[in-house]
Amino acid sequence: MIGREVEVPKQINSVVPIAQGSTRVFSYLDAIDLIKGISETENKSFSKYPYLAAHPELKELPIVDAGGAGTPYLEEIVKVSPDLIVASYFDVATADELQAKTGIPVVVIEPGVGRIGFIDYMDDNNDLYQSLDLIAKIIDKEERAVELKSYIKSLVTDLEERTDGISEDEIVPVYVGGLSKQGAFGLASTQIKYPPFVWTNSDNVASGVESASNTVEISKEQIIGWDPSVIFADVSNIVLIKDELSSGLYDTVKAVDEGEVYGVLPYPGYGLNHELVFADSYYVGSVLYPDRFSDVDVIAVSDEIMKEFNGKGAYSTITKQSGGFERITTD
Repeated sequence: MIGREVEVPKQINSVVPIAQGSTRVFSYLDAIDLIKGISETENKSFSKYPYLAAHPELKELPIVDAGGAGTPYLEEIVKVSPDLIVASYFDVATADELQAKTGIPVVVIEPGVGRIGFIDYMDDNNDLYQSLDLIAKIIDKEERAVELKSYIKSLVTDLEERTDGISEDEIVPVYVGGLSKQGAFGLASTQIKYPPFVWTNSDNVASGVESASNTVEISKEQIIGWDPSVIFADVSNIVLIKDELSSGLYDTVKAVDEGEVYGVLPYPGYGLNHELVFADSYYVGSVLYPDRFSDVDVIAVSDEIMKEFNGKGAYSTITKQSGGFERITTD
């Protein structure tokens, strides 16, 4: 994916994933059994991310990477002696250096980080699909990659069909806040193209903001000026968001005044949790267009989506600490 040519064994029996998003790809491809080490970040995150919650057995593996952008522990990797190292978002020099120092082939993928760009799941050449296809070819999971990509496209199609032809009476201005970049952020952190709004044809008041990054921090006064009718907020920053709502700063905003503030799950988190993009999308749709989603049990559908991606539902696990799909109050 970054223009390198790497010779890998024909049969791969063990791998070490490095940096954010790499382990998740093996979960998506139903190939967790190949993994022989995880990062420190992942070791502390089994209640946060669906792919980890679905595979608690990974917690018993050696720690071979610090996490984040990737700080490999070379001695630990060599001890594990995998057939392959899979790193996310390494540049050519870093990948070549890791390969030279360990003597193990290094393949680089780019499965999505969430906060920077927007992934079009109907585009066959998006970063996630290219990552899945590359690894699937190496570990002989091409049938599973085709199956998952087809399933993802079916979700997009369903969401778009449900919200097609929305009348002006149904459309309301909406906003999402509290989206993390690095560290905790309040309501002023938002996205220009927030996937659940895109896939439900919703009127995102922040869509006109110009920025090279999809996730931007705006002024609190701008939220007041936009005056959205409904606000969604990332529950990973729920404490900070509740403090802001309690302060009275946003009392004049229609959504706050009328109690139309709802929690959504943090889809950016140690890479992009693609399954949560769709869980959030169904929840957003059910709040904004209840008649069009009247047949949807959002929690059941969320678990079904997580199971399709990772082999097991995890809604109750990942929402235990911060909360899940519910109206946010300051009580």
